[in-house]
Amino acid sequence: MKPKFAVSAILLLMTASLAQTGTAQQAEDLYQGTVVTRQETQDSITYTLKEDLSFSGFRTEDTVFAGSVFFNQLADHTRPASESVMTFTGTGMSMSFDDCSSIHSDRWVNDNEGGGAIRGETLTFTDMGDLSFNNCKSIVNADTNAGGAVNARGDITFSHMGNISFTNNMLGDDSQQGQALGGALFTWGKIDFENTKSILFSGNSTGHSPTSAHSNIGGAIYAGAHDSTSTATKAYIPAGEYALTFQNVTGNMTFENNSAWIAGAIYAYAGAVDGYDNTGGGMKIAGVTGDVIFRNNRADAGELASDWNGNFGAVYSGQDLDISNIGGDLRFEGNQASNSAGAFGVSGNFNLNNIGSITFIGNHADKTYAVGWISKDWNVTNTGNITISGNSSDNQMGGVAVFGNTTFSNQVNHGIQHIARPRHYKTNITSTLQYKRSSFYKIFRSFLHRNTSEESDHLFF
Repeated sequence: MKPKFAVSAILLLMTASLAQTGTAQQAEDLYQGTVVTRQETQDSITYTLKEDLSFSGFRTEDTVFAGSVFFNQLADHTRPASESVMTFTGTGMSMSFDDCSSIHSDRWVNDNEGGGAIRGETLTFTDMGDLSFNNCKSIVNADTNAGGAVNARGDITFSHMGNISFTNNMLGDDSQQGQALGGALFTWGKIDFENTKSILFSGNSTGHSPTSAHSNIGGAIYAGAHDSTSTATKAYIPAGEYALTFQNVTGNMTFENNSAWIAGAIYAYAGAVDGYDNTGGGMKIAGVTGDVIFRNNRADAGELASDWNGNFGAVYSGQDLDISNIGGDLRFEGNQASNSAGAFGVSGNFNLNNIGSITFIGNHADKTYAVGWISKDWNVTNTGNITISGNSSDNQMGGVAVFGNTTFSNQVNHGIQHIARPRHYKTNITSTLQYKRSSFYKIFRSFLHRNTSEESDHLFF
């Protein structure tokens, strides 16, 4: 937004903006300077960028509750979110949001509200240049405040995009806030990033709620259906689909310095709710030309730490976590949890395949599982060196806890040291684990027999 529009960008809900409510605009071309007040619609709409756009200093005040720049909501909340899609497109055109906020000072009740810049039912960003959200806030004292920059009830898709960045966005930090979900990006549905350039989530936060009874989850991203029989939200994620997907990324993926009480960077929920069997969920990262980095993220509830708060320094995946075809390195570095699981927690299998190298270094948990835990199997194939070093916990288990089986195997000739004995080999794993008040619960038995797998139940290392 150009500086000359700063006054009109401070949104007051006047007659002019009210007139847009209920208008089912099907398509609109956007030029820099044409959007000076909140765009409010009820049905599907496509915005086509005709030039690079920037939005700065937009506000919603006490009369409205979300989406200071773009707001889309069905009049009948029982209709599925997929019936209203807000699409942004424009070949090669970039769009940025800076210091756009939703602010509501009085306590009120709603299933979820938020989105400092954008609130929609279903959101699609496609065939664009760069997209950035910086310093956007949702300070909405609802039962659930969700999405510091972007909030959606249904699915969110980023497809054929340039560089994407979410930096220094936040939720709440107010004495009236309930639970807080997704410091930058939130949906009850699923989120797909596909065919993009580099992705950056840095410095995002869920803020703080007044009591430990609330949950502040996903410092950067919260994705996935929740346990509710309400038709107003996505009841489950279909089988075979993930709550969060990153696919075909040209460049690096970086999550750094994000914070929440639970899951400092990413919370990808299970989706297996409401009595549905065989549902989807969890997270997939597939096809990244550069590095995938989770660095210096924090799950820290301070004095409000509890059995559930303060877990998963960087990532929680409610079902399988699948990472494959990474051209560079996968690094979990310097993440911290004030309770347990310094870097990650996986309620399912953790599958790693065809990755340059894998490093878990300098992660810390105040209680247990310095690096993290995996409820089922850990499968690692076709990788380079694996390093687990300098991780620490105050009580016990300074590395990774695997409660199922472990499988390490390689068919490529990098990072593998062959042993002279016939039919044996090993992946080059460096493991330097720090303990303050305990030792190993269980050490590797024999490591890697033949070219298949080594299995052990409840493996800690």
